[in-house]
Amino acid sequence: MGIFKRRKTFADSYKLPKVDLSKKIGSMAFFLAIPSIFILLILSLSALYTMLSNIGIDKKNGSLFCLGFFAGLILLSQSSKWLRTLLHEVKHAAMIVISGNILTDLQVHEQGGHVMHKTYKDKKHFGPFISLAPYFFPFFSLPTLVAGLVLDTYANTLFASLLGAAVAIDIVSAYRTLSPRQSDIQRIFGGVIFSYFFIFGFNILWILQCLIWIQGGRDGFVILGYKLLDVSELLSQYVREFLSD
Repeated sequence: MGIFKRRKTFADSYKLPKVDLSKKIGSMAFFLAIPSIFILLILSLSALYTMLSNIGIDKKNGSLFCLGFFAGLILLSQSSKWLRTLLHEVKHAAMIVISGNILTDLQVHEQGGHVMHKTYKDKKHFGPFISLAPYFFPFFSLPTLVAGLVLDTYANTLFASLLGAAVAIDIVSAYRTLSPRQSDIQRIFGGVIFSYFFIFGFNILWILQCLIWIQGGRDGFVILGYKLLDVSELLSQYVREFLSD
């Protein structure tokens, strides 16, 4: 799976592999994901507004989420450059594995790090997601939210604070390494514009999903599901009318 290397020497101990920035990566799945994210973002805002209007703010879980968030900020501020680089590269690696491709090398040094992988021909459309993974993949908050959903009745209060800390670590670590000069960004077809629309849109959407759970637990996602069904029915109606004409 790869090697984590933490070397004490700095000079010439590690050389970052050269990346051919002339070869851009992009896929229809990636470009379609951008408008889909913003549609889901609007529906999530609507679902959250519905909950807030009907039952008000859950002050207890909201406060615990905020406390956890600030704790995560403090924890991340004390982390070393090596640890932040490790998290960056591990997010690349996680997306490689999730997409069904093969991780061949993972190295982390004080001076930088990299991952290398083999991509199957039928999985090339995952290329942009792998490249941008450090800036959007909720490595800590996704499993925390899933665990919170599974144990919702028993551990809502505990997981509210844990989720806050996890979101802080994921989001802030992403933006600390985000730069238009990053090869991860420059490799994307469309460059900064498409990359930033995807990254910012997804992160806002993910925060909203976490807040929906904080506010309404599992029922919050039921409300969001009904919103999705309403939009799906509306779209299908327009499609039928268009085809009948």
